[in-house]
Amino acid sequence: MSKVSNKGVYKFWAALRTLANSRSWKRNLDSDGEIRLYDKDGNEYCPLTAVYKKLNNEYVDMGQTNIVRDALKMESVYESRIVGAADDCDSHNKTQQRLRNKMIKVLKLKKKNEQFLKNEKESEETGW
Repeated sequence: MSKVSNKGVYKFWAALRTLANSRSWKRNLDSDGEIRLYDKDGNEYCPLTAVYKKLNNEYVDMGQTNIVRDALKMESVYESRIVGAADDCDSHNKTQQRLRNKMIKVLKLKKKNEQFLKNEKESEETGW
């Protein structure tokens, strides 16, 4: 792991902690179990694009995480892990699940909500 990518990852976590303590940002697990943040204007962000907004005060669409990766000087593998962890509550990848759990903890989200959403998805799939 290069020092450049390490700095980008550390910067990401530091900014995410700041967002978690900010009253002007709403954060939640949406109905699909995705981790989402909302600024005071109501714009929706994934954790990576929210960090970019916090650091540069510019809106970046959730599909443009490569801009954030370049700004943070982060390797693409970390970018894809962060985005994947934020979007996939059903992941069987242990690294991604640990990353997701850390994001939920840092953002002070309720783990109960995630379990409820998983159960709801399973009941929809089975028809119960």
